[in-house]
Amino acid sequence: MKLPDMVAAALAALLAVAGVAAQDGSGSERLFPDVVARVNGAEIRGGDLELEVRRELAAIGDPEWQDLRPEYRGELVLGKLTALVNTELIRQEAAAAGMRVSEEDAAAEMETFRKLFKDDAAMDAELARQNLDRASHKEILRRNLLVSRYIEGTIHKKVVVSEAEMREHFAAHPEELEHPEIARTRQILVRAEGRTEEEARRLGESLLDRVRRGEDFARLAAEHSTDPSGARGGDMGYGTRESLLPEYSEAAFSLPVGEVGLVRTRLGYHVMEVTERRPRGRFSYDDVRPQLGERLRQFKADNELQALVERLREKGKIEILLSARELLRP
Repeated sequence: MKLPDMVAAALAALLAVAGVAAQDGSGSERLFPDVVARVNGAEIRGGDLELEVRRELAAIGDPEWQDLRPEYRGELVLGKLTALVNTELIRQEAAAAGMRVSEEDAAAEMETFRKLFKDDAAMDAELARQNLDRASHKEILRRNLLVSRYIEGTIHKKVVVSEAEMREHFAAHPEELEHPEIARTRQILVRAEGRTEEEARRLGESLLDRVRRGEDFARLAAEHSTDPSGARGGDMGYGTRESLLPEYSEAAFSLPVGEVGLVRTRLGYHVMEVTERRPRGRFSYDDVRPQLGERLRQFKADNELQALVERLREKGKIEILLSARELLRP
């Protein structure tokens, strides 16, 4: 039986019958048993599945598990369990190829994570909220780094998109070139989590002052921003009024081009600059060439990754251990 069929069968049974929720040693209830699947003998832990499920729910406001539609619960568990199985398959393939993540690299990943918080106590509190400690989180970071390096080295670095392919796609999809009013911005994001409101605001104001005094925006973004855009000097590309967070959008379409300001959103404080604004119109090929090349590269890479996972599924032994006796609620 292939993986999708196995997971679907397990979840169908899971959702059909109620049971008693498992508990950990402290007596607190948890969603899943200790082991939910095995991939070529390696265990997929219920705690890892619950972590992924709860992260998804946190993004939509932390609704109560029992209040969710059964169909959504099933889709959510199916998606997260499949992702964990796929990740483990690739991790095993990377290990078989001789790839390793050094202790130094794992420690560096952990240090990057630590910098998201004002101090170690705040970091530990967040890890505890996710039922993790430093050692377990470090192992998750190590695994994810190994998988990402394998995908980067075996797939992404080998994908090539020619100029002819880009021009052909550009000519074949004129509807993609139309755009509404847009603004291009760059930002330095100071996340509020792990800091008091006052600490986050003061850091944002300090960075804003440094930009206004002439320090290089891109360098400050690379050094201080907690958003992935920091690696691009803070560049957020073009955004529409609807695609940006409301407070950020208001500033992006009201600040004069070239000016900087400080904006508070649900993510934290954004030191932002409007670098360009355009009325409704049409992109030229030169406008979209970098993004188009990246999009086509990503499309090719996604197809290669999907083919890799399918090959690994076909030759692997995957056991889904969730039974109808587990009740999918806290």
